[in-house]
Amino acid sequence: MWSPSAPQPRLSLNLSALLDSRRILILIEGAGKLSAYEAAAGAGPVEAMPVRAVLRQSRVPVEVIWAP
Repeated sequence: MWSPSAPQPRLSLNLSALLDSRRILILIEGAGKLSAYEAAAGAGPVEAMPVRAVLRQSRVPVEVIWAP
């Protein structure tokens, strides 16, 4: 898959593949992405923000790093 805004190819993994990891790191760049993360960390259905499935699971440690 190609990102619409960057010339680099992108790799997407499904939840099953992510949960086979030993650790999940989520890098957030900028205030806009931080707001989206805060919304995802709040209440609401996983279908509205699929990253909630990663944030709400307890199988794999998740570390969130914010780079302002």
